[in-house]
Amino acid sequence: MSKPKPANPALSISDTDLASALVQIGAEVDHQPLRSSALARIMRETFRGSDAGGAWDWRIAYDLMQAAAVQVLLRGNGAAGDIAAARLLASRLLTETCRSEQQIRLQQFSTPLAFATMAVRAAAIRKGETVLEPSAGTGALAAFAARAGAALILNEIDPFRQRLLRAVFGGEVTGHDGEHIDDLLQTPVLPDVVVMNPPFASSVDRSRDKHIAAKHLIAAAKRLAPGGRLVAIMPPGFTPERDAAHWSRACGLLTPRLALTMPGQVYRKLGTSV
Repeated sequence: MSKPKPANPALSISDTDLASALVQIGAEVDHQPLRSSALARIMRETFRGSDAGGAWDWRIAYDLMQAAAVQVLLRGNGAAGDIAAARLLASRLLTETCRSEQQIRLQQFSTPLAFATMAVRAAAIRKGETVLEPSAGTGALAAFAARAGAALILNEIDPFRQRLLRAVFGGEVTGHDGEHIDDLLQTPVLPDVVVMNPPFASSVDRSRDKHIAAKHLIAAAKRLAPGGRLVAIMPPGFTPERDAAHWSRACGLLTPRLALTMPGQVYRKLGTSV
């Protein structure tokens, strides 16, 4: 009889193997464009098997790739130019061509690195401020907040992405549903800044919810310290004309300062267009 494979191979590897994989992938992207063959080799060695045999899948590989790029960013000089560093690293990453059911259900489309640095720059983070990222993913927004000298409060509902965030940033990472982040966070700390890229169309409990991003934003705004700042990447439907109820609730907690429309193609390498 053969040994049954784990239901989630991403959770079966040791912290040591996970850290080693991040270092190896990071070494590749730190110097040259990542080749799919190189990533596949690292995955086979880390998970001791092939994707065809079910030891790992490309969604796991892409998450590791993203986290490794974030780790490279964190090692860099924060004054060296975030946008230039982000563009260079992003150009070296693979275009993602595989999706998983969970990725679609939880809307796990990470923030493009160049987009992340612009969002964090808009937040005008000062050294020593506390920053909450309520759906931290693989850490793109958090990386640039850390480069700005922030103390981080990270939350991510996906267990494997939680492990990646702990490996890259250290410290605690909570696993709450970001739709209820203010109610569920146990820390009494009120963040000075929130930076976020919430799911656009799906919630944990409902397969489709066109208002889910607004609900995440409102929950995070409730947790924000008085006088704090919030920068959110939101779907195009979040406007006073198209979602008056949630817009009004958000404006009861926040004063809008700026809204920019970003082209959907910035997400192309991450496997989506919105």
